[in-house]
Amino acid sequence: MVNSLISGISISINSEFGDEYEIYTESIKQGFNEPCFFIYNFNSSNNVFLGRRYFGDFQFCINYFPNKGNEKSECHEVGERLFKCLEVIEVDGHLQRGWNMKYDILDSVLNFYVNYKTFNIRSQSDTYMEDIKNNITIKR
Repeated sequence: MVNSLISGISISINSEFGDEYEIYTESIKQGFNEPCFFIYNFNSSNNVFLGRRYFGDFQFCINYFPNKGNEKSECHEVGERLFKCLEVIEVDGHLQRGWNMKYDILDSVLNFYVNYKTFNIRSQSDTYMEDIKNNITIKR
């Protein structure tokens, strides 16, 4: 599910900002080509809800590394655009709404936080309990 959400986030960012911005989903050792985005999932939970339904809460941070010069104003502008484009994303043909969206700027890097909450239905396994045979006698 996390990889599907990352893909949906990437597609939404690409449609909003275009191809001139690189979007990274894995760390690279030599640094980023700025301006660029880096998407990572920093917290996930999956809880039993009812029957085979599971409630998942996936927290993401999208870092934006701006061009040199006017970094803070560029980060504020990108943050506002991310509110709009990550509010609803498409994941596996279904729409997902972003929750608890917020951003901050640390060391001239935008940190945009968003949660996606989903219900998943796990397929039912064909493993059932086996038959039990008991021989019971009554003592008199």
